[in-house]
Amino acid sequence: MNFNLSTPEIISLALWAVALVALVLWGQSCRKKHRNFVGNRKIYYTISAIVLAVALGGLLVKGLKFGLDFTGGTIVEVGAPQKVSATTGELANWLNQRFPDIQDVQVQLGQTMEVAPNGKSYQKILFRAKGQGDRVELEPEECTALTQALQEHLNVGELVPLSITSIGPTVTGELKRGAILALMVALILQLLYITLRFGNQMRYGLAADLALVHDVVIMTGLYALAGLQVDSPWVAALLTVAGYSVMDSVVIFDRIREQIKSQKGTFEKVVNDSLNQTMTRSVNTTLTTVIVCVALYFFGGVTLKSFAFALLVGIISGAYSSIFVAGPILVEIDGWARRRDATRAQERRAAAEERARERGVSSTTPQDEHDYPTPGELPETSGGASMGAPAPRARRRAKGTRRRA
Repeated sequence: MNFNLSTPEIISLALWAVALVALVLWGQSCRKKHRNFVGNRKIYYTISAIVLAVALGGLLVKGLKFGLDFTGGTIVEVGAPQKVSATTGELANWLNQRFPDIQDVQVQLGQTMEVAPNGKSYQKILFRAKGQGDRVELEPEECTALTQALQEHLNVGELVPLSITSIGPTVTGELKRGAILALMVALILQLLYITLRFGNQMRYGLAADLALVHDVVIMTGLYALAGLQVDSPWVAALLTVAGYSVMDSVVIFDRIREQIKSQKGTFEKVVNDSLNQTMTRSVNTTLTTVIVCVALYFFGGVTLKSFAFALLVGIISGAYSSIFVAGPILVEIDGWARRRDATRAQERRAAAEERARERGVSSTTPQDEHDYPTPGELPETSGGASMGAPAPRARRRAKGTRRRA
């Protein structure tokens, strides 16, 4: 593990510490101060739109740099006994010019000296390359030639081979299909689960999936903007972020469901109160994960930096979308559904009234020349006799008897 940080890394780590402490204090303040998150949702939509525009711009301008896991090739890892002063770009350009038969040579340097299993300190150097045509994997002789040429060019002592990894085209095709299939299955299953979990109401599942797409786009775009390579660890980070983001949204939705049963008021007020009540929990849970990712990024070594960066961006974006995007989107969907139901009910009432008017017009018949009802149409009296029949005679009271009450 690397504990020797450069000055920029120490400054970055200090800024992360300040930001984390500020977020903890802000999350604790939500217990005392009630904030109108749903009412200010346009501000959060604007922030998301700006970040999404930057992410999509990174994808369009720089594009994704697929690693050897998706393109095939060979990864050679060697150790230098002294610190290398050249940059990765200079070394990659020199190797591409020196070996024109080898394609897409990329170099990655460790930031500090690390202790190898043999007890000596080395700076790790990774270079990735592909062969020409259908032969994407390098031959052992080509790997040896690359290592010797790099040793002569750097002049830092003998380079010690650490590992060689080759990936063929069959594996890369399976990885691409598996990554896309895994993401699609995750989206569909999460939509179905959340819909069933919250009483067959698709609005909850739809809000969670829209927030998840928001996180995936931001994570992928910023990853491309940073110039990092998409490989198998990136796919693992993507699926981890998908599960983490939905988990936070489900907790908030569950509190919303509880508040609907026990609290009176509009749906917007219920959602806003639920967000305030779960804010401290959401912030604290997110920060515990972010702290681990920050430690992994700064102290996990060069091979884990890309994975830790993807997790950091995805988890922060997921926490933001669960609080400031998923809840307001749920309010928007609920409002749209209520307006749709009200419009449909009004249309049904109007159609029923129209049918009643049509039946009333069709049932009218011309009046008879006599302006009085027929005997069969006469209403009955309370005693059951018709109006034309004589009324029954009252029974006389016998003399000397008392009237019954």
